[in-house]
Amino acid sequence: MIHLKEALGLVKPGFSILTDLRYLEEYSPSIRQMHIEAQKLTIEAGICQLAEVHDLKTSINQLAMAMAEESGIPLNIFDSMQDAEAWLSELQKK
Repeated sequence: MIHLKEALGLVKPGFSILTDLRYLEEYSPSIRQMHIEAQKLTIEAGICQLAEVHDLKTSINQLAMAMAEESGIPLNIFDSMQDAEAWLSELQKK
């Protein structure tokens, strides 16, 4: 969490994050809780949008949505990097 806090100290409110989770495997409840805490810190730092790319055939989608609901982070799930990048680009134009 120390490195996350350092990184979040370098961003300005209104930032977005794009992450590729297509190869993520399920993880333990303790890691899940740490992920939720990281999302809450990210919210406090002023995130605008979180775009995640998932393999839609895995259960990670439900896990990601449950964590986002618990933390309150603005999550958007895509099945390709191109779609996620295009969506974020459109947001920047507005």
